[in-house]
Amino acid sequence: MTPQQFTDKYNGKTVGYPEGKYIGQCLSIVKLYVKECFGINPPPSGSNSAYGYWKNFPNPLGTVFTKVDNTLEAKIERGCIPIWNTNVGGGYGHIEICTKGGLHNFESFGANWGGRHCHFETHDFKNIVGWLKPKVYNPVVADDPILKFIKENNITEGQLREGFAYVKNETVPKLEKKVKALDKKQVEMDKKIVELETKYAQKEELEQSYQSAIKTANSKIIKLAQKSDDMEKERDDWRKRYNDKNVEYNELLVKKNMAKAKIILSDVYKKDLRVLGFLFIFGGVTFISQRFLNASDFWSVLFGGIANYIVFRVREELNKEGYTEALKK
Repeated sequence: MTPQQFTDKYNGKTVGYPEGKYIGQCLSIVKLYVKECFGINPPPSGSNSAYGYWKNFPNPLGTVFTKVDNTLEAKIERGCIPIWNTNVGGGYGHIEICTKGGLHNFESFGANWGGRHCHFETHDFKNIVGWLKPKVYNPVVADDPILKFIKENNITEGQLREGFAYVKNETVPKLEKKVKALDKKQVEMDKKIVELETKYAQKEELEQSYQSAIKTANSKIIKLAQKSDDMEKERDDWRKRYNDKNVEYNELLVKKNMAKAKIILSDVYKKDLRVLGFLFIFGGVTFISQRFLNASDFWSVLFGGIANYIVFRVREELNKEGYTEALKK
């Protein structure tokens, strides 16, 4: 297969190599190019990167290619494989297939540069370390592809006629058209997936921000709850102190009232005793005066005067001290 046939076959498609793996990667389409246009099994890069095809130049690439350094004198040609250094591709480098050479820029065919599908791009030589130049195309592969296909797959006449009908009815072009439409939709879906992934990352970042804010709020709530507990404990302590002091005050008040009651009773008792003493004296004097009244006028007058004097003094004393006031004490 020639480079022209190869680009016609894969233009606009998203492929992977081995089949189903590394889909849309730049090295996948180059490995298919090596296999289908040069008849060798493309080796691994040795570093899982496009730049590995230059740095490691793994076998059997050396059987069909020659390494050419990117210099001012060197000129890239159609069919060469340009390789970018690790300054591009996120450290993995980049690799494509040259379709039109030049001294200042060139056209190439590849993937994962401006889209994962296979397409043409124009590049300058910035970050290009060099290219792999074909020695010769595999003559077996370069034979008539139709005859080669028939021979290798033992195609019968009936199968050929059926294939001819497909060609006549343009079944294959129609299918290819549908495939291209599907590829276009796939590219659109890839873009949408990238947008959704970006939105998802933004939502995750926002969620982490919310979680951080919630964590901070919870921490503040815990601190406030602890402070509230401390304040409640302090309030209980002050309440206990108040109750203790209140009990102590009541006890002192009771003692004071008891002492006051004792004082009042003591005053009352003293007054009562003084009154009783006065009454007892008055009664005694009266009794004696009556006894002596019958005996002698002198003694009657004397004891009558004494009795009146005692009554007078008792009255004066009561009026002066106030018996009722004494009782109030």
